[in-house]
Amino acid sequence: MADRRGAANLGIPLMLGTLVLLGGFFYYLATEAEPTPPPIVEERPEETLGPIATPLNVDSVSVNGASLYGQLVRVENASVGQALSETAFLVQSMTPFVAVMNDDMIAAGEAMPGGSFTLVGTLNQRTDSVLAGWLEDGTVTRSNEMLADFATEYLVIEEILPAEPEGEGMEDTGAAGGTGMEEN
Repeated sequence: MADRRGAANLGIPLMLGTLVLLGGFFYYLATEAEPTPPPIVEERPEETLGPIATPLNVDSVSVNGASLYGQLVRVENASVGQALSETAFLVQSMTPFVAVMNDDMIAAGEAMPGGSFTLVGTLNQRTDSVLAGWLEDGTVTRSNEMLADFATEYLVIEEILPAEPEGEGMEDTGAAGGTGMEEN
């Protein structure tokens, strides 16, 4: 049989040699490497950010919404799932909710948004009396009553902002198009 005692005696010198090489490498890096400054991130101007509001992802409104009823929220990456009238629409998400333009937006003749956008407004619980009021004043048409009845929350829109440029913020999951309500 071969004698293996010699291999065991090399363990400590190899470990010490490795430590010396690592120490030399770190010394080289400390003396020769140029420090690089952190990347400069440009902030968007305040006027495009809108009012201070609690940020919500479009899919988390139904999950986290109840604790935010009556508060100003910012719903990012929203898109129109179904128009309910000229002043209201169902927001496309895992659990859709109704977005209603406020009186100032209606008076200004603001158009229904397209593509991906950010909504800033007051989140509320949708009740049967609210739905009845919408049907009475035309905010929701009779043909879309069942869609509006499905939603448990609604957002009174204060401001509609363009979506963040691609690469900033959250991912755009609606790139394939459609309403998000198709079966897979």
